[in-house]
Amino acid sequence: MAGLERLADVYGFGSYFKGESNFNDIDILIVQNSNSFKSCKVAISLKKNLLARVDKVSVTMLSKSEESEVNFIEKASAKHLSPYNGKNLCEIIAAIEDISSVCK
Repeated sequence: MAGLERLADVYGFGSYFKGESNFNDIDILIVQNSNSFKSCKVAISLKKNLLARVDKVSVTMLSKSEESEVNFIEKASAKHLSPYNGKNLCEIIAAIEDISSVCK
């Protein structure tokens, strides 16, 4: 990711990421850098792209400050999948799909 701005971070949590074969959905958390208009637009765009390209995906979005307040990552035992730079959607999708093959 050298030279590209880190716009958000993507995490996976829930039964799919624990390797359970009977999962209802694939839970994804997008942690955006701020509550700025630009940051919100980036997160919404990423969410739309994931919803369009990953079956059974459920996406939650939080700003860094919101995540810090609720400590969601720790409480949900979320796994960091990838930073998002606006150009690496395919890498994020591959990271989501790789989890299922690693957990089998």
